[in-house]
Amino acid sequence: MITYFKNIFQNRNLILSFVRQDLRARYRRSVLGMLWAILTPLGMTVIIASVYSLLWKSDIHYFVPYLFSGLTPWSFLLASCDAGAMSYIAAEGYIKQLPIKLEIFPLRVVSTAFINNLMFGLLAYYIVVIFLAPEMITLWTLMVLPAMLLFFVLAVSLATLAATAQVYTRDYAPMQSLVFQALFYVTPILYDYTMFDQMGYAFIYEINPIFYFIQIMRDALMGRAPNGQYWMIAVLIATVVFLLSQYVFNKTKKKIVFRL
Repeated sequence: MITYFKNIFQNRNLILSFVRQDLRARYRRSVLGMLWAILTPLGMTVIIASVYSLLWKSDIHYFVPYLFSGLTPWSFLLASCDAGAMSYIAAEGYIKQLPIKLEIFPLRVVSTAFINNLMFGLLAYYIVVIFLAPEMITLWTLMVLPAMLLFFVLAVSLATLAATAQVYTRDYAPMQSLVFQALFYVTPILYDYTMFDQMGYAFIYEINPIFYFIQIMRDALMGRAPNGQYWMIAVLIATVVFLLSQYVFNKTKKKIVFRL
């Protein structure tokens, strides 16, 4: 693990260069450029919130921030895992021709998603909150910073596992997409998790590890006091998944180049 962090630190400039390259390539020849990173989550949230507000007669001053606070971290996690699965394969030329550390490639795609999906998504979120519900900006809002860090650790860990799995079996990426589609509907993103409590199905979200990460981020974004139990569970899950990713990485890193 010490070697892992040492390699990342030594290659920090290369990682930053890759991330800048990825962001430029994503918005090349676009008139609005990176403004799309703000407009896209705004538009998606407005469309979904409009439909659900009409169906459920929800107050948009609460429902839009609630919906936005779940969709933003979810989109970051999904983008990280999708790109992470292809991170070694997409970098096949670098890996085979240059003495370059494998650690940087999952980190590269997660860092790009962190900027494009999470940071710009949160900027769009606060633009909405300032107009709809400024009272949600409290001292507890500062908890969004450790929540972002925890999300980043989880995303890098899952991306590393996905990258390795995809190299060993090219069926992993579509299988992962199906799993995330299922998780999206059983994770309280579009609805309040208390609905499961009322129906007696609380176990559905209690056994869902993503729920705890979404909830700690949502509490911070909506200016609510953090739930200590949710934070402890999220930290424990992030630690276990990170250690697992390190174990798998160390066991397979010398074989990756021969599997590409």
